Amino acid sequence: MAANSKTANLWLAKLMPVLIVGILGYVSWVVVARVCVHYLLKPPTTLHAPRPAAAIAILVVYFFLLFFVASTYFRILQTVIINPGFYPRGLQWYTNRDAKTEAKGTRKTRVQSSKEDTTGEKANVGWGKHAREDGLANTTHGYAAAGSFTQGRPDREGEGLQSFYWCDAFVCESDGRPIWCSTCLNWKPDRAHHCREVDRCVRKMDHFCPWIGGVVSETNFKFFIQFVAWTAIFCTFLLITMAILVSESKKQVSDYSPYVSRLADDQQSNGSQPPTSNGNLSVHWILTLALAVLFDIFTLGLTASSIQFALLNTTTVENLSRKVKVTSLAVYLPRPIPNLATAPYQTITYPLSLDPLPQPLPPGPPPSSNALPRTYAILHTKQGESPWHYGSLENFKDVMGEHWYDWFVPLKYSPCYHQNHPRGPNPLSRGPVVQRLREEAGIAQWYDSQKGEPRRSRRHSRGHGEREKPDRSRRKRRRDHRGKRPLGRDELAGDGQDEGYQADTVPA
Repeated sequence: MAANSKTANLWLAKLMPVLIVGILGYVSWVVVARVCVHYLLKPPTTLHAPRPAAAIAILVVYFFLLFFVASTYFRILQTVIINPGFYPRGLQWYTNRDAKTEAKGTRKTRVQSSKEDTTGEKANVGWGKHAREDGLANTTHGYAAAGSFTQGRPDREGEGLQSFYWCDAFVCESDGRPIWCSTCLNWKPDRAHHCREVDRCVRKMDHFCPWIGGVVSETNFKFFIQFVAWTAIFCTFLLITMAILVSESKKQVSDYSPYVSRLADDQQSNGSQPPTSNGNLSVHWILTLALAVLFDIFTLGLTASSIQFALLNTTTVENLSRKVKVTSLAVYLPRPIPNLATAPYQTITYPLSLDPLPQPLPPGPPPSSNALPRTYAILHTKQGESPWHYGSLENFKDVMGEHWYDWFVPLKYSPCYHQNHPRGPNPLSRGPVVQRLREEAGIAQWYDSQKGEPRRSRRHSRGHGEREKPDRSRRKRRRDHRGKRPLGRDELAGDGQDEGYQADTVPA
């Protein structure tokens, strides 16, 4: 059942973009040809005069909104194709795939050889049987030779783990290690989820949307909000316009019917043709109005929910357990703890392949922030508390952009996607929830409250991170007296005007 649903979603993802383009083309034909040209500019009845001003106004507003709908939609399609936000699979996944492909190829070759054997039907059947058994044996052997594990999490240092323990904070399991994906065979970064339809881990996955042909993720969530918002405005305008025209046309048809029946007898007598109402109340108008109502309700709901998720800095996947989830975080300890056994929290030391630090720690200066090994405290948030919540306005800017014009134009990616994030390369470390957890754990004094980064040791800094500026007074005095008598040591140490120079100029 799951495989059939996956196949259906993938086929819908391929067909929906074509369907949407077709619907936009059909609606544009109805608005331009059937409404503006044949009804407003060239009315088929004599009940109202041509209305070019109304036709121009409708066309200008319609194509203005259509431009933003089309541009945001094609921007999403481009992002889904070029940069969908997939996280790489682990090397073990490719090793297992190659082993499985090699085993299938060996089995297929042996079965093919059994069919070509001409020693008799009995011999053929026997060889085919052994070929199937050997093929299964080779398949098992291939998986066993692929590595020390196939689906389980590695116990020691693994590929891709280094990118986590260079961060000051990251989401982890209860034992302090990052979350492991048993399908991609790799460590999942913060807020990444495995998508069943594409069989990949996706950064900040929101949901799989067949209407855009792929996954709504960190790279295109901003463009998705812009698309559904502009589409909602577009459908609202189309709904109001078509509702007014359909109501007006229906009224004209009802008012025109008695006139048609009264002049029906005169057609045979004098051959005159009464005015006709063909085309006023068209089935295309009704269908366009129905499409506008359907998509307006659909996109208004998506717009409201998507903006809500942007203000909360959450996703559709995370929202399912947002009110009850407790998140475990690995927070870096910039200074050594004298006795980790008595600490009020669990700790983990990276790299995993190294032995833990000796206890008690030897005397000496504390290690710098980029020294190995690195010890992390395993802290837990409150129930329903999100470590990525920075405030509604800041959350919205993280998704839509720092400037107001970025909220409407689908050009730049979200700031949360770029490496030069406004809150630094590790924005989780600067969040208010992580800062509160540091205070509760008693390690907040080791961090800069503004930047969320570990404070540098005193041998690398002066005061609050200010380096001592070199005194350039001696160099300046030497430059001012260049070409004159060399200054002595006492003169160089003076702060006022050079007395030696004055004495040299006073006559005897």
